[in-house]
Amino acid sequence: MVEIDSDGFDFRVGGKGFVWSYPERRPGKSRVIRTDIAVLYVGDLDATTD
Repeated sequence: MVEIDSDGFDFRVGGKGFVWSYPERRPGKSRVIRTDIAVLYVGDLDATTD
C-alpha cells in the first residue's frame, strides 16, 4: 500500500487506487476535496468469475 501525495488522501495497491478523498462537484466552481468523505473502490459487482 502506498499513500500518494495529494490535497486529501489517496491510497494505492499495485498502482491502482482503492480509497481516496471525495472530490465534490460544485456548479460553476472547481471541485472541492472532502477529507471527511472517503471513496472506496469495491470492483465491478456485475463481473462474473468462472
